[in-house]
Amino acid sequence: MSVPHVPKNDRAVRETLHAWRRLTSGRRGSGTLVALSGGADSTALSLILARLAPKSRIVLGHVMHDMRSPDVALADRDACRALAEHLELAFVEGAVHVREQPGNLEANARRERYRALAGLAQRLDLPYIATAHHAGDQLESVLMGLMRGAGPGGLRGVRAKRPIGLAASRLSLIRPMLGLPATESRRICVLAGVQWQEDLTNQDTRRLRAALRAEIVPRLLALRPGCDQRIAHTARLCGEADDLVTTEAARLLSDVTVAAPRPGTMLLHRPPLHDKPPLVVARLLTLAYSRVVGLHKQDQIRARSLAEAVRVIQDEHLDPRELAIARMRIRVRAREFELACEEGRT
Repeated sequence: MSVPHVPKNDRAVRETLHAWRRLTSGRRGSGTLVALSGGADSTALSLILARLAPKSRIVLGHVMHDMRSPDVALADRDACRALAEHLELAFVEGAVHVREQPGNLEANARRERYRALAGLAQRLDLPYIATAHHAGDQLESVLMGLMRGAGPGGLRGVRAKRPIGLAASRLSLIRPMLGLPATESRRICVLAGVQWQEDLTNQDTRRLRAALRAEIVPRLLALRPGCDQRIAHTARLCGEADDLVTTEAARLLSDVTVAAPRPGTMLLHRPPLHDKPPLVVARLLTLAYSRVVGLHKQDQIRARSLAEAVRVIQDEHLDPRELAIARMRIRVRAREFELACEEGRT
């Protein structure tokens, strides 16, 4: 069987390869694990990045999970393995079990999938994991952020590049297709004559993202063709603004931190925060939460409790008060406030 081929002079192929080089700092031979689910998006990304081999080490990685029936999961895995064989690329696989875990099933599956991919990349000594998120995914993420009243951090959508795994691993998650419209993935697969797998869970409109994809996004694109790419640009601007807020909040956190009286606690000065923008103080608290409770626990924070904590810390009252943000207890005094982890709190 001949190796599936996508032309290098195709605009979408060129843009994706250019983005990959930019995100990997253009280092020749930058090894990349491509997260391959078998769907059109990740199949298209695999077809494009296969052009980099053998000068760069490209490996296709698939993670099985128990959100679908075993037969469907195995069919997806087999299709991914077959694509790797056709592209003459190495193939690795992992498996996660999330159905019995407490909490949001989709969030658990996403977290465990990334953890499994990070483990595969570390084992193979590959510094990059590439996923096939595109402008359509970015549009959905921004809409979901708007619906929950998110600030700049929530409106930045998915990042083009971010660390993943333990800090010592120096792994990066990259998204080289983020600037492409959703329609390009299927076009590239058709161009290469490659069939993709359909994920029926994406058609379950009881899920918010699936409902947006099926019912809202097509109307927006009909009203304003190309708005997905323009909104992706807006998300990048929100990301830049969010980075500025984070930088200022980190500087301020360093300035007002008095001490860590014991493990899992922090003691901070109140007065310097009274006249600071609430947005910066809120980010300061989320940074402190990462230190006190854990970086991976930030998704437990609710906007309402965060806003209440900012209000209390910034007001002029001197009487002692206590409140909490998810698993972090806050004891507010006249001139200081203490943050402490509450292990039993949810």
